[in-house]
Amino acid sequence: MTPALASIIIAAILITDGAQILMDETREGIKVLWERGFGQLYTETIVFGAYSVTEPGLIQAVLLANTPQLLLSFLYLMYNSLFTGMVMGQEWNQFRSTIGRKYLRVTYPQGEQRETYWLQLPYRYALPLMACSAFIHWSTSQSIFFVQLKTDNSSSAVVGYSVLTTMISLGFGGLLLLVVFLFGFRRYQNDMPTVGNC
Repeated sequence: MTPALASIIIAAILITDGAQILMDETREGIKVLWERGFGQLYTETIVFGAYSVTEPGLIQAVLLANTPQLLLSFLYLMYNSLFTGMVMGQEWNQFRSTIGRKYLRVTYPQGEQRETYWLQLPYRYALPLMACSAFIHWSTSQSIFFVQLKTDNSSSAVVGYSVLTTMISLGFGGLLLLVVFLFGFRRYQNDMPTVGNC
């Protein structure tokens, strides 16, 4: 959970700084955040700027803008692994029950055995998890983004962020943390000894 908490803290810092600057300059309150919309660059919300598009400055800007996407991909794999362990533990626990017992899940089923899941998880877990991942990747791409500014004589590479979209991403990320925390409170129905997996 450390990477998730670190990304939430970074997003909270960006929101605080950006919102404070916008409200100090415009004096219009929270309304200005909505008016500025998603993925729009303003001088108050530039995180990094390389004043000439040389290769090092351009690469730094692109890497900075896309680092959150790498972190989100890692978090998706972590969530997938966590839910896989929970679901597998639940299935293992059901072997102890005589009511509603299901047959063994194997790679190559024979007889009444069941096949493994195509996406490693049941669809009722895998599809919402993929949809949440797609949404948070999109909202993060609108939260912090790379822009190449061109004028008559020069061009510059900058990384900006949108306060409103960062707030949406932060709220949705917090909701996902809460969901996985609440899933951890589910109890097994039987007293089957738990086992490790590989």
